[in-house]
Amino acid sequence: MANFYSFALLNIQTYMKINLFFLFLFYISIVSAQNAQIKGTVFSEGATLPFAAIQIKNSTIGVSCDENGKYILENLEAGKHTIIVSFLGY
Repeated sequence: MANFYSFALLNIQTYMKINLFFLFLFYISIVSAQNAQIKGTVFSEGATLPFAAIQIKNSTIGVSCDENGKYILENLEAGKHTIIVSFLGY
């Protein structure tokens, strides 16, 4: 009977170690996957500019504003970025 308890205790300890290992891996993946986001509204002379093009300088990341001039740039690396705004006629 003592053998059974020591075997069960060993399995519980092994199970806990495996769970802690996967919990650690999950935590590392969350921490390393942090991305930045930039939101804003494009204005000119007090009026919004609908459908203006927004781009991160020296990258291929870009979006278009919606009909209210609002935009969201997602999945950016954390840090400083230069935004380029272009609008037909400006």
